[in-house]
Amino acid sequence: MRRALPALFACLLCALPPAATAQAFPVRPVRIVVGTPPGGGIDLVARLLAARLQDQLGGAVVVENRPGASGAIAAEQVRGAAPDGHALLAGFSAQMVMAPATEPGLGYDPIRDFEPVARTGIFPVLLVVNPSLHVHSVQDLVREAKAHPGALNAATGSAGFLFATAAFKQMTGAQLRDVPYTGSANAVAALLAGTVDLAFVDAPPAIGHVHAGRLRALGVTSAQRVAALADVPAIAEAVPGYEVVLWTGLFAPAATARAVLDRLQQETARALAAPETRERLQAAGVLPAPSTAQEFGEILRRDLAQARRLAPAAAAKP
Repeated sequence: MRRALPALFACLLCALPPAATAQAFPVRPVRIVVGTPPGGGIDLVARLLAARLQDQLGGAVVVENRPGASGAIAAEQVRGAAPDGHALLAGFSAQMVMAPATEPGLGYDPIRDFEPVARTGIFPVLLVVNPSLHVHSVQDLVREAKAHPGALNAATGSAGFLFATAAFKQMTGAQLRDVPYTGSANAVAALLAGTVDLAFVDAPPAIGHVHAGRLRALGVTSAQRVAALADVPAIAEAVPGYEVVLWTGLFAPAATARAVLDRLQQETARALAAPETRERLQAAGVLPAPSTAQEFGEILRRDLAQARRLAPAAAAKP
C-alpha cells in the first residue's frame, strides 16, 4: 500500500483541473537531484535556485547530490519518480547530451523520459593548470604536449569536460592522457594536489583558486572572454574555431502535469531574475540563462543532434 501511494497521488493530480493542480503544488518537499558532487557549477546553480524557490513556493526545496556515471545515477532516480513536480533533475549538458550521444545503452532517454522545465544557466569551461607546470599560454601547453606526447595528465570531471578535452586534442594535435573524475570539484582538488597537470572544468570550483594564484587559467572555451575572468583569453584566440559552452537546467519526469511545469518555469524565471542570484552566479562565471520549456526542449534536441554528429570524430567516451 505504501509503495502504491505515490502513483495514486500522481493519478489524483492528473485528474484535477490545471488551475487546481498548480494551486495544490507543492504538497511535500521538492527535491532537486544533482548528478555531480557538491562544489561544482551544477551544484552551485541548484542550491541558489533551491533557496529562492523555497521562499517563492512556500515549501521546503532540498538539493540531493547523486554523483556518478556522468549523471546517469541522478537521471535514473528522477526518471522513476512520481510525475508530480516534487522530484526535479538539475540536468546538464554532459548528462543529457554528451552521455546519451556516446553511450547508447544508457537506462534513460533525455527526450522520452523527461519534461524540460527551464534552462537555468550557461557557462564556459576553463582550461587550468597547476602553477608548477611551466606553461603560461595555450600555445605553451600545445608545444609542451607535443614535445612530450602522453606525459601530461588531463583531469576530466564528466562527459562534457571530456568533450572539451577531446576537441582540444583533435584541433591542436596535443597528446594528453585523460584521467576521469566524478565531478569538476574533484578534478580541481586533484589539480591543486599536483596529481594531474591540467584540467578542463567549469568556472565555479576553480575561479577562486585562479584569483588566489593557486591555479593558472590558460583559456576559456567560449568564443569570447568572460567578464569574471576578463584577462583570461578565449582558447579560440589561439585555436580558431574552438568553442565548447555547457548549460544546466531543470527537468521533471515525463507526464508531469503541464500546469505544474508552467508554475515551476515561472518561479524559476523569477528566481533567476533576483539581483542577488544573478550577481552570485555571474561572480562564479555562470551566466543566468532562463528559458521557456519549449525553448529549452529545442535547445536539448539541437545539442543532442550535434553531439551525435561530433562524437565519433572526437572519439569521446563517457
